[in-house]
Amino acid sequence: LVASAKVMKEMPSSSTPLALYSSLVETDDIATMGELHTKAHDTDRRISIAASSVLKFASNHVRLHCNNYCHHHESVGRHIFEALSPLLILRRMPRSYYFQLHRDMVYDTEVEMMLRNLAHFLAEKLKNLAIRNELSHIAKEEKKLLAELAGHCLPLTDPSSKQDKMEGTPTQPLSLFEAICKDAFEDTLKLLFGRSDEKSCSITARIVVEAKAALYSICHHVPLAHDDEA
Repeated sequence: LVASAKVMKEMPSSSTPLALYSSLVETDDIATMGELHTKAHDTDRRISIAASSVLKFASNHVRLHCNNYCHHHESVGRHIFEALSPLLILRRMPRSYYFQLHRDMVYDTEVEMMLRNLAHFLAEKLKNLAIRNELSHIAKEEKKLLAELAGHCLPLTDPSSKQDKMEGTPTQPLSLFEAICKDAFEDTLKLLFGRSDEKSCSITARIVVEAKAALYSICHHVPLAHDDEA
């Protein structure tokens, strides 16, 4: 799985590595659904190893390329695939793999830190796009991908947050609500009820763009959410 992800990274505009990667994760998904109960533990372990390896690979590359292109650069078409390919790798991984990571992070600090870093990256990129508020097709697609990825990868709430509060440990937000939605929705409510000190058109536009991205993330997350998510 990681090998096919590496090829996707090296050949971002080719459909062949994507087809290979897709067939691998879809095959694993089918096997997971058909596993007998006695093999469930082994299946979960295989998914944990595969998902954490892909997440680590993509996370190591996403920061290397997130600023390697400019929307107004003449060669943006060539660089955009390379810049976004780590995100596309994460987006293509099945939701069930992320559910397994959400369970693992309760006792696996490395997985927890990778998810926290991913949540921070997605939140910062969405905020930066909202500030720039570019209307180009590329900017819109990037914003859509980031918001969709947040809804696809992150848990709605943070299962480790209660323990962190008890220990008094300051941590960056991990959950979809805390990292992406909370500030955007609060700022929008303040605007609606006239309680915001931010009156300029540019600030208002930024808040609306952030709220739209947050709402899109939630809408993408909810249909496949587990019943016990609160």
